[in-house]
Amino acid sequence: MFPALNIQISDLDPSADYCVFLDMVLANHCRFKYSASAGWSPAGQEEAQSQHNLFVHPESPAKGSHWMSQTISFSRVKLTNTCTPPPGQIVLSSMHKYQPRILITKTLHPEAVHWAPTRIKTFPETQFVAVTAYQNERITKLKINYNPFAKGFRENGKSHTKRKQNSYDQEMVSSKRVSTTSPPPQPILKNSKNSSDGVEQKYPILPSYNYVYPPYSAYSPY
Repeated sequence: MFPALNIQISDLDPSADYCVFLDMVLANHCRFKYSASAGWSPAGQEEAQSQHNLFVHPESPAKGSHWMSQTISFSRVKLTNTCTPPPGQIVLSSMHKYQPRILITKTLHPEAVHWAPTRIKTFPETQFVAVTAYQNERITKLKINYNPFAKGFRENGKSHTKRKQNSYDQEMVSSKRVSTTSPPPQPILKNSKNSSDGVEQKYPILPSYNYVYPPYSAYSPY
């Protein structure tokens, strides 16, 4: 999920055990559409929502003192729109607006979130519309700038993968050029028998005229 959600927690029992969760609920019960002139606007009824909308923070469970001693990051949250997601991923519907929620449950067992004492906290400024492609070019640039795997885009405005593919294509062209060069003629081998010891030997039959083959290069100049 980008941008990632980071929080700080306070007012917990330092010696008690807690599990921390992130879930997503609809902020508006409708679909949205985007236009460059008007921005986001409602565009029809909401779609049925998946029940795969809960993420368990990987440090759960932990003591209250642990949760309060550091910034809690949800950078490992993965969002998807597939109907059968891998374990741990949150399923969202594209073009719907969501409100992230922080759930802090006083328990050792994550499955107790449905009945154990739980605090729920929301931040309205974190609402977002789920998309499969960014509608705002500034967000695209922002993600590239903060993406550790986008170094090629930041330096040259082009993907490093594209450059590698071009290099590979060039190697393939060079390989094809080499393969079209005819190999030098090879001397013919003929069997004969040595009259002195009767051992069969092989020797090359050389041309009857004086001729020396020029040095052969594996690569032809172009």
